[in-house]
Amino acid sequence: QQYDLSQREIEVLQLLVKGHTAKIIASTLFVSFETVRSHLKNIYNKLHVNCGKEAIAKVLSEKIV
Repeated sequence: QQYDLSQREIEVLQLLVKGHTAKIIASTLFVSFETVRSHLKNIYNKLHVNCGKEAIAKVLSEKIV
């Protein structure tokens, strides 16, 4: 794995790519909204992007998940 994403971060990223909001992701994974925000912040840092749209674009173009 070139970006060193944790298993949970990959799960969050997969749901993000499917178009789910942070609230829906939290509900789906049975975690708090703040936990999802923390995961997203870590994902953005690891992928070197600034927002969800950039993360999705990078995931799709580089076939990360």
